[in-house]
Amino acid sequence: MQRRYIKYPLRFRPVFKKTIWGGDKLVPYVAGGDDQMSDMAGGSAIGEYWGVSAMPGYESVVSNGPLEGMKLSDLTSSSGELLMGTRNFARFGGKFPLLVKFIDAAKDLSVQVHPGDELAASRHSCSGKTEMWYVIDAEKGATLLTGFDGDMTREEFEKLSGKEMMERLKKFSIASGDMFYLPAGTVHSIGAGAFIAEIQQSSDITYRIYDFERRDLNGKCRELHTEMALDAIDFSIKGENCRIPKEDMDSDSLNFWDNAVKAVDAPYFTTSFVKLKGANGSLQKYNFNFERLDSFVILTCVDGSAVISYGNGERTSLDRGNILLLPADLKEVTFEVVSSCHFLETHI
Repeated sequence: MQRRYIKYPLRFRPVFKKTIWGGDKLVPYVAGGDDQMSDMAGGSAIGEYWGVSAMPGYESVVSNGPLEGMKLSDLTSSSGELLMGTRNFARFGGKFPLLVKFIDAAKDLSVQVHPGDELAASRHSCSGKTEMWYVIDAEKGATLLTGFDGDMTREEFEKLSGKEMMERLKKFSIASGDMFYLPAGTVHSIGAGAFIAEIQQSSDITYRIYDFERRDLNGKCRELHTEMALDAIDFSIKGENCRIPKEDMDSDSLNFWDNAVKAVDAPYFTTSFVKLKGANGSLQKYNFNFERLDSFVILTCVDGSAVISYGNGERTSLDRGNILLLPADLKEVTFEVVSSCHFLETHI
């Protein structure tokens, strides 16, 4: 394919996924009153919105600018270094390495685990799945389960019933702004009432361990993958180490890129929480230069709004519910903020 320059923030057509545990919050959060997007979602029980994805069957397609209609995988093939950065292209080749989504859990998700790279490669010819969560909103009493609440061995785990296992997992009561980092091998579950942003490796391999004995739309119990999960679980992971401290999350000093709160700095991705504010109700500008990163940047807006200016005066909006992909060949942008804009910035 011909090498294509990009140099502008990429938006993608919405990808909604229905699930047996999905709710009704995602469409209004993402659509922002867009009736066409609401019609595309197709009703209720929407569990996930995939904002940036190269997964077959659920792949992102550019919805704006000169590259409108182009699949993300085709873009990485034609302009890999320009999209991903030189270092990332050498590491991942033509495969985009991350998946970013929103999740609305109206009911509990199954207790599950994701394999690491080595096991996923040998079994499924794909990457593993390390992920992080940012809690956008949580209903009263909503919880997340991550890791074990104490020491655990494989032998001990194998003897536990599903209900007994639930008692051995670390349970967190959650609120907006809470963040968690889950390395591959972490046993976990998202509880009813949790509305989260998830940043993860580009993989959809899940081993379901316990599903509360509920039935799918056809009246059958969903398949469990208990034996496969045993090889994937890291029994040393304790839940207390999964929660990311947020002592500085509400600080008013987060006005500049270098002062953003770095939540995750891992081999698979680096994510910071950025909180931009206007100047006493007036327009405030923030100039960000990404050249030092040599990477694409994904902006996941969780609250507020901003206008992004770039290039020769071009402009685009970043609103609550937007997930934008800034290619590596877009070196500098300016954020214009009147009130506030809170977003997750992710690169590799």
